[in-house]
Amino acid sequence: MRIAIVGLVLTLGSGTSVVAQSSWCRYKPGRLHDIIDEERTTLNDTLPPDHRNWVVNTAFRGAKAPVVYLGQSRRLAGLDSSFLDGYFHRVLPDSAFRALFHNQARFVDGLDTLWLAIQDSLLPALVAEAQPGELVTLFTSYLGARQEGRSTFWVFVINEFATRKSQAQWDRTLNSCPH
Repeated sequence: MRIAIVGLVLTLGSGTSVVAQSSWCRYKPGRLHDIIDEERTTLNDTLPPDHRNWVVNTAFRGAKAPVVYLGQSRRLAGLDSSFLDGYFHRVLPDSAFRALFHNQARFVDGLDTLWLAIQDSLLPALVAEAQPGELVTLFTSYLGARQEGRSTFWVFVINEFATRKSQAQWDRTLNSCPH
């Protein structure tokens, strides 16, 4: 059984409530690289090499995005952890949300290889359900980007996922969404 918290909605893997269904409907089909391409204009193109910049997205931007799971995970990296600390302190001031994210998993979307923060409760299920190289659908929220000189790190958080094993269930759940 998976537990994922989105906004103020608690969803239990097999017993999806009507409230939870409507919250999952907020995630629009798309690609992470499309969001990245659209958001590039928000970056500081003249950032000196020894400077940092954060781009913070304050509006909900949820995507239901197909990606390739690489089978790798790690503890949330220091600067990514700092970004989430700042984001959840300033944009969504609720320490309960920040407490959900301590790990990252690695995925490929197009030409981009991304380490994405994943809710702690979802990581064991992802490892159990998905094989490295398998296509999975992520329910992600775009939070922003952090720049370290000329390098940019895009910040998405994973709130849920679907694999071959769970896709039919998700299709039934999402069929209730207004079209």
